[in-house]
Amino acid sequence: MEIGPIDEGSFGLYPNPAHDFVVVSLSLAHAEDVDFVLYNSTGDEINRISRSNFTVGSETIDTRNLSAGIYYYKVITASGEQVKKLILVD
Repeated sequence: MEIGPIDEGSFGLYPNPAHDFVVVSLSLAHAEDVDFVLYNSTGDEINRISRSNFTVGSETIDTRNLSAGIYYYKVITASGEQVKKLILVD
């Protein structure tokens, strides 16, 4: 089964570029189980947060222990997924 973009939802990262933290915000049309996954530029999983029955909210991620560079944040639900680029600066 092919997974497409999350339907009727909004997904944001701020601030971007970030330094000490990034806030991942997500709003879904209906409640779903969600995985918030951070990857480095080579595709290695750095961090994963799972939430059940999620509709609207945000997660604050501490990025102080990560090196400056390009990362990717993926939001995964049963109905789809979306990826956004995250830039970390010193």
